[in-house]
Amino acid sequence: GQAATTALNAANEVSVAAFLNSEIRFTDIAAVNQAVLDSMALNEPQSIDEVVAIDAEARVAAQRQLR
Repeated sequence: GQAATTALNAANEVSVAAFLNSEIRFTDIAAVNQAVLDSMALNEPQSIDEVVAIDAEARVAAQRQLR
């Protein structure tokens, strides 16, 4: 659904940036993305504000995975 798509896109942007900065291997991108999706309660957004909140939550979760 829209929640998972939003979260995946946000996590992927963070993990690809980490790869491009030589912080993770290319093969780690999918693992980071999956860990983010697994860690989130993904309720379908009812407004654009909820979409933005899902995006922000996923970016924070991805950053946590990179530590």
